[in-house]
Amino acid sequence: DVYLVRNEIGPLIGELSTLIDSLVDRMQARIDEENAALTAMTTNTRTQVWVLLMVGVLSGLLVAWWISHAISVKLNAVVAAMQDIAGGEADLTRELRFKGDDEVARLANAFNRFLVKIRSTVVEVGEAGQHVAQVAEGMARISEEAASGARVQREQTDSMVQTTASLQHAGAEVGEPQQRAEGR
Repeated sequence: DVYLVRNEIGPLIGELSTLIDSLVDRMQARIDEENAALTAMTTNTRTQVWVLLMVGVLSGLLVAWWISHAISVKLNAVVAAMQDIAGGEADLTRELRFKGDDEVARLANAFNRFLVKIRSTVVEVGEAGQHVAQVAEGMARISEEAASGARVQREQTDSMVQTTASLQHAGAEVGEPQQRAEGR
């Protein structure tokens, strides 16, 4: 048994040990190669994720700026139109035109309906002002006619007073000789 172990099994075990060491070395080399490849892929993937993340963030910021700019331009136009009206310097025939059905377009449509009502109110006030002016002119004419009539009436009254005074005086002169004649 010892002979077999030494001569036959020993060299086989040595050969097996060499083959196993060689296999382990090849497997270790292959594992190292795979590990290096996986590390490179991981680094590459990490770089790609960071690039895509930055592109996504920048795209998101660009889209957010674009949307905010589009909304703020419309809102600034509405605010400017309202400030013109509040300041009394507005052109009431100008309307805001925004396409779409978003909140700003609905606000512009409500503003336009408000302008229509203001225009009709301004027209009504203008017509009422013209009517008041016509009535005032009529009242002034009537007042002038009344004043003229009162002057004429006063003049006639003054004339009657003078006539009555003259008649009284004449009557007194006519009656005086008669009173003297009776009194004598």
